[in-house]
Amino acid sequence: MTKLHLPTWDHRAWGTAKDPVRQSGLNAFSSQDGCAKRYKYERDAEARGETRESQSQMAPWKRTLGTAVHATIERALKNEQMRAAVLAGRVPQPDTLNRVMGEEMLRAAEGLKIDWGKDNEQNELIKARWMVIGALRTVSVRALSIVAVEAPFLVQIGDYHATGTIDLLFEPREQPGTVSVADWKTGERKAAPAVLDHGYQVSIYAEAIEHGVLFPGTEQEMRLAAKASDVFVVQLREYVAIERMRAAHRALSNATLTRAELEVVLARAGWELNAASVAALLTAANKAGIARKLRRGKDTYWEASGSIENARLDADIWHRSKRAADDRARLLVSMKNIIGTARMGRFLERLGEQCSRCSYRLECLNEGHDMSAANAREINDALEGLDLAGLLPEVA
Repeated sequence: MTKLHLPTWDHRAWGTAKDPVRQSGLNAFSSQDGCAKRYKYERDAEARGETRESQSQMAPWKRTLGTAVHATIERALKNEQMRAAVLAGRVPQPDTLNRVMGEEMLRAAEGLKIDWGKDNEQNELIKARWMVIGALRTVSVRALSIVAVEAPFLVQIGDYHATGTIDLLFEPREQPGTVSVADWKTGERKAAPAVLDHGYQVSIYAEAIEHGVLFPGTEQEMRLAAKASDVFVVQLREYVAIERMRAAHRALSNATLTRAELEVVLARAGWELNAASVAALLTAANKAGIARKLRRGKDTYWEASGSIENARLDADIWHRSKRAADDRARLLVSMKNIIGTARMGRFLERLGEQCSRCSYRLECLNEGHDMSAANAREINDALEGLDLAGLLPEVA
């Protein structure tokens, strides 16, 4: 009789061609939001054919929306006619984007109901649309041609293998004949400059373009064998703030308004913002030189000023990584330390606020109180000689 056991992740093969590492796996061991113990639980669940979603009745909206934004941009840039239109400076109509976004939201939710929690569904969908529009508009400004969209890769870096997917590879207008990378970020929180400039992701992407294979094992398989001219990290949610500012500038160009009056006008245009958000918006517009305040008696009014096109509001949204040639050596040291630790079976927990949202918190907090290895072996040995066939119910 075979001993009773559940499949687990073979951590000793991590980083090999059999189980190449992803940058998210490296982050699980080293980033402030990561947790090596959670990563081990996730990989064990994967080995058993389980997923976090399979254990839940709801799909979290942030992850679902982020996936849908990526997929909507992908569809636009992979469609031949739409790609040509985007490169010519034309973006899809809002109705088209809303329809495609709705389809991709359903696909990303995988049949589950989306959990919006206390957040406003309509507001978040409007933001998602502007993230897509912002990405497509700036692709037309920066890209001479599209090389690949959502391109999976496999690359060997020293003794280790890595894999992942690059959101966009394009030929930049400013450096024809070269290849640049754009990585879409849909989260609200920006990564620290050190991560944007020297993190695992930008370094692995650069290695993949120069030494790796794109679309491995498919008819699209290709090797670029070229140094990346630039790796950009694109904060798509910043486009939402720009569109809000555009809407405010239009409203203030038509009339001089108080903050409360502007709040009403923006709401009619589809932007449901509270008083604090409108106040912050006006402060940012004033700092950018496109709105100024006036005093009339005891009241404060606002009016448009300057040109929003000359304000260059999106100048910092495409963050050009400052990755250097010697980052490869540092990446190899990091991979050796992290992968080596995992192969030894060392998975340290990172306790914090994130534990309240972790799907594996009960298993983790219960460690140390479960059955000892010696007792488990004794039970297995005792069961090995038993015939349990007649004790188990038949299943049709």
